[in-house]
Amino acid sequence: MKIINIKFTDINKFNKQQKDELENLLNIEHKHWANFYNKDLIKKINLDEYINRNRIKNLHFLLYYKEKKLVGRIEYHEYNVNDKIIKNRFIYKNGTYLWITNVFILEEYRRQGILHNIFDYIFKNISNKNVALAVNKSNINALKAYEKFGFKKIIERKVTSKLVGSNDCTEYFVEYLMTKE
Repeated sequence: MKIINIKFTDINKFNKQQKDELENLLNIEHKHWANFYNKDLIKKINLDEYINRNRIKNLHFLLYYKEKKLVGRIEYHEYNVNDKIIKNRFIYKNGTYLWITNVFILEEYRRQGILHNIFDYIFKNISNKNVALAVNKSNINALKAYEKFGFKKIIERKVTSKLVGSNDCTEYFVEYLMTKE
């Protein structure tokens, strides 16, 4: 087992094989998410475009390797909340949060303790409180796993295509905000 904690902008320093492996994992991940989200939103990923498109300055990847193979990853970043401002989709209590934005482990490597190892790494080395994530309500396995690690459901919300000033609205899915304080 090996975990690499890398700043998103430093992925450019990866060699071609590492970049290809990460791009492949991202594409497998996005096909997986098509089971939970609108299939039209999931497109093939080009790693260079993915890096250039992402604007979160302090975004990090935790890459999990087993037997020298990249088998999982988590994206995270920290942000500060003052006066219960709205961050992306939810209202938070004041404080600094570690926001986990993506969690993915290859299907054939699930139920082998990898998520436990990743969260153990996060809680020991990055942050052990005020950790937040959003999870699709229909992703029962993920919900159970996060609850096992001490995350609690805070709020439920519908994710839609509704734009301000528009009456058009397509509901995509329902998700929970979960936090570990």
